[in-house]
This record gives sequence, structure tokens and C-alpha cells, in this order.
Amino acid sequence: MAKQTSPKLAVGRIVLYVLNESEELRGEIRPAIVTRVNNATSAQLTVFPDGANDFPLPRKVQPLLPDGTVVFDNPFVTGKVGVRPPGHNLSFAVSSAALDQDDKKPGTFHFPEID
Repeated sequence: MAKQTSPKLAVGRIVLYVLNESEELRGEIRPAIVTRVNNATSAQLTVFPDGANDFPLPRKVQPLLPDGTVVFDNPFVTGKVGVRPPGHNLSFAVSSAALDQDDKKPGTFHFPEID
């Protein structure tokens, strides 16, 4: 049987991102959509974590900034008092991730395996 080749990177393609954003989740795999192709082996992604299972609703850890912004203990979240942080637990962007179909190291992405 011939060796299967990787699909071509394209905007809108679904890939699998290997989390690198927290020590507890490093190496876990989550779905992502390619939002921009940087080159043949690098892309910008929108990653879809497992909501509050991956990143619980953050606690406020610092006082209000002068503009009313609250700083939370989650690196993906900022927001105004009384307002749920925008986009929290829905998705986050990765500006440059490398394709790593073989080793699948944290912070990289790969194409789904086809059975």
C-alpha cells in the first residue's frame, strides 16, 4: 500500500492542535481551524478548547485598571466588570503554529489520522 501523504494546508481546513498553553493540559489535542496559511509548514489557527473543562472561568486576581478592565488568572481572558469575558471558553487564536505530523510536540498541529 502506498504511503499516505499529508493534505495541503488551506484556510478553513480542520487540523488538530497540541496544547501548550497550560502545564496541566500540555500535550492534550484539541480541534482547530486554519485561519491563515503562513507557508507550507506553518499556519495561524483558531483552537477550540473543551470549554470550562480546559480553562475554568477565571477568578479576578488584580484590582480594576483605570479603564474598568479586570485582570484575570487566565492568560486568554480580560474583561469589564459585570460582563462575562468576551469569547471565554469558546476559542483562542494561535498566530503561528508549525505542522508536526510525526512527533506532535506541544504548540504544533497535525492533520487528523484517516482510518
